[in-house]
Amino acid sequence: PGYAFLIQHSHLYAALRERAGRFVKNLLVMRMPWQRAPGPATKASAEIPKERRAIDAGALDRALVRRIQRVSQENGADFVLFDVPLTFSRTEFATSLQLLDAEFVARLPVLSPLARFQAEARPDRLLYLERGAGHWSARGNVIAAEHVVDYVLEGRLEPPPPESSGGDPTRAEAPTSTP
Repeated sequence: PGYAFLIQHSHLYAALRERAGRFVKNLLVMRMPWQRAPGPATKASAEIPKERRAIDAGALDRALVRRIQRVSQENGADFVLFDVPLTFSRTEFATSLQLLDAEFVARLPVLSPLARFQAEARPDRLLYLERGAGHWSARGNVIAAEHVVDYVLEGRLEPPPPESSGGDPTRAEAPTSTP
């Protein structure tokens, strides 16, 4: 029933999703809709040329990554930025990291399955769903998952310790068997 309603009212769903997305993005960069707009320009801001006062297009990206990195560290987990390759055809891929500030990305640990996607690419093999809004196919998911598993098994990424996993503290831990 809920799915049928969404299909029949997809414009409403899209509008709500867009509004919620904007709210969350503003929350992450700490610009709340209820905050007052800045007052008149101060002398210091008036001296900055107009072209330099333009909004930094990458500010939201950096704020999101910094927040995720901080939460990971607060919970005792390693942080790695995962590159989701861009697709142009069944055989052409590129790094999505080119969409971010190169200096910012250079300071982060990055895991990219791009080389594996390129090695697996064939005209008769789908690694991305052609009508899936950028979603991987089953094979694309396997490639990415195997890359993450290899990274963890190489010891380059440690899972968080159990006491700081960030899980639900009301749930009991699974019992361990003793010999």
